[in-house]
Amino acid sequence: MSETYRLSRRDALKYAGAGLAATTLAGTAAAHGGGAEGHPESVGDGSAHAYVEYEGPGRGRLSAIGVHLTADALSNLPEEPEGWPFPGVPADVPYTVEYALDLPRGNTGHFSHATLDWNPGGHEPEGVYTHPHFDVHFYFPRAAEVATIAPGVATYTIPDEQLPADTYYADDLPAPFPSAPVRGVVPAMGEHLVSVPVSLPTPGRTDWSVFIYGAYDFDGDGSGDVIFMEPMVTTAYLDGLAEGEYRTPLPVPERFTDGGRYPTEYVVRRTAGGYDIALESFEHFPGTD
Repeated sequence: MSETYRLSRRDALKYAGAGLAATTLAGTAAAHGGGAEGHPESVGDGSAHAYVEYEGPGRGRLSAIGVHLTADALSNLPEEPEGWPFPGVPADVPYTVEYALDLPRGNTGHFSHATLDWNPGGHEPEGVYTHPHFDVHFYFPRAAEVATIAPGVATYTIPDEQLPADTYYADDLPAPFPSAPVRGVVPAMGEHLVSVPVSLPTPGRTDWSVFIYGAYDFDGDGSGDVIFMEPMVTTAYLDGLAEGEYRTPLPVPERFTDGGRYPTEYVVRRTAGGYDIALESFEHFPGTD
């Protein structure tokens, strides 16, 4: 994941002729039954939008944040264009199309924005995530701040109490899992951590659903922070789901940088209308102050 090259939808249209219409998302929301939806974005033959849900009256307590894909969004997704990688792109860099999904206005908790990344050939590590899949990033920092992240090698340390349980740096995984040579930082994204119970698919399977935490040290003081939560789901997994919901408990830290309510479950849900990829079961965590 340290070498992932991501195209905006506008660049994908320019370079690959993928037939994607550029859309500017204003982030307005349509309230519905204890929740709100962001504007839809064209994906495949369908669409995707971010959403939030609340428990109790009004919008006081966030209970879910997710992305909804319509059933036809899995059809006619962009393919890696002929001639990839383009001039100026390093060899062996995976082709990825990023869809910006603004969150609805209102209470979105500690989350500022979300992205949906389509990876038609997957991405590194080879044999682990090299299958067609979606990455769904739910970020804490604002998009402008995330955009400043430069590629490199992570040298900071995340305080033990802020490192989620059973979660490791990619260059220091417990046996029998192979470690990466370095802790890579993906530009405009961050470092990917590995939570052994939920981050690694069963070897040889192409129908997998996993979860990743992301981190970075914005102020350069040597102490890193968790900055995003990322479900990853293959199209083979979504295609094979029966209607229903599939819940996975998340490893969580003792505390987050900012105290408050954070999700403790990752949920994939299939309905007659499509798929939800969501973070739910919010609980309160103390902050570092």
